[in-house]
Amino acid sequence: MGIVRKVAIGVGGLLGLLVVVGGGAYVWASSATSTKLETVRDVHRVDFPIPFPLTDDEVSALRAERVANGIVAKGDDPLAGLDVNAIATERAAAANGKVSRATPHIFMSFIIA
Repeated sequence: MGIVRKVAIGVGGLLGLLVVVGGGAYVWASSATSTKLETVRDVHRVDFPIPFPLTDDEVSALRAERVANGIVAKGDDPLAGLDVNAIATERAAAANGKVSRATPHIFMSFIIA
């Protein structure tokens, strides 16, 4: 048996061993990944209205504003025909815009400090 043949058998054996070890590692990794991906974790859930409804103070101020502006008569309900949820949505959108515009400055202050 020549030296070239012995080297070829050795390299082939090492290559075969590498294929077997690589295949085993692939099977182990896919099994471990499948196990982790199949787990279901319960998370804490909180239900709250979005947007937040107007507070009693805001509703009272809205009533007083509509009466003061003469939009409704003094004896009538100032909120009749008024979509209070739409007003809450508009206020939430306005507040969200302020937060969105302020957010980069907040993050930059942490980076700079």
